[in-house]
Amino acid sequence: MKDLDNSEYNGVYLFFSFDLVNSTIFKSSNIWQEVFKRFYELIETMLKKEFKEIRLWKYIGDEVLLFLKVTNFDQLYKCAPVCSKVVREVIQQLYKDYPDSKKIIFIKSTIWMADVTFQNPKGSTGVSPIEERAKNIVFFVGNSPSWMDGLQVDFLGPDIDLGFRLSKFAQKSKVLISANLAYILNRKKGDIESYEREDRIVIDDSYKIISYEILKGIWNNRRYPIIWYGDSWSKEEYDYDEHIESPLVMNVVYNKHQDINKIGKIISDLNKTKELEDIMQAIECSKAEERNREVTYNVPEERLAEIHCAVVCLDKQNRVLLARRSKKRNGWLIYGNLAAAS
Repeated sequence: MKDLDNSEYNGVYLFFSFDLVNSTIFKSSNIWQEVFKRFYELIETMLKKEFKEIRLWKYIGDEVLLFLKVTNFDQLYKCAPVCSKVVREVIQQLYKDYPDSKKIIFIKSTIWMADVTFQNPKGSTGVSPIEERAKNIVFFVGNSPSWMDGLQVDFLGPDIDLGFRLSKFAQKSKVLISANLAYILNRKKGDIESYEREDRIVIDDSYKIISYEILKGIWNNRRYPIIWYGDSWSKEEYDYDEHIESPLVMNVVYNKHQDINKIGKIISDLNKTKELEDIMQAIECSKAEERNREVTYNVPEERLAEIHCAVVCLDKQNRVLLARRSKKRNGWLIYGNLAAAS
């Protein structure tokens, strides 16, 4: 096996979590496997329509996880609106397919981001200084070096763990995003909020800080901002008792949320500004690399096709010219004085 080039795998990644809530109602019935299979299938299919490079990471019970290597800021801009749309369409389809599930099951979605370094597999010669300092790593879990086969890779690190700590604060009608993703969206909103784009959203209107919570092992136990994306912030989106069950929903209902603009000060107070500016620079570099990278396609031999091209020549009298290549393939035999074509 040829030596692996870490630069091919290093980079900023988005991670997506979709959790099917209250699905236990099906686990005592004969259709629970069908429901889960349909849920997984719909999530993957709909996301790949929007992000063709997105890959399945793994399944954890009622949850499906996917990842996407970030190559431009537009992916960050689109990720929450896309997830919101996917959640809405998937749950509608599940309600249609399984009417007994209506208003009982729902989907929660979380998106977070991490700067990741590829970790050489066991048995390789040496570990680079960059790998030794790596905060988050991606590594092979199978025998194949084909990392883009989805389940062939796994991720480890504190920024990876963050998503699992964070997801408990997700809500069914909103998409939860990490603070580092919110910071970059807020910093780049002047560049990506183009009035000309059909899918334009306004960052300040769509993202709100709902609460501050302590996440075990994150930010030295300082409070972490819980940030939701929403198409709308109307109280009518929530069930009549949802604000009683969830203090976070209560904050929305009674307008106790804060503007996303505050994220800059939060990151500064934690002395993390340079870290996130470096991530932004890494995305810029990745964008340049993608433009310069030569794309190659591996087509299996059995799927190769031959193309044969034939030309028919006619003169003004509508006569057909026929020619046959010589057996030695060094010239053509021309046949003339042919009857006019019928």
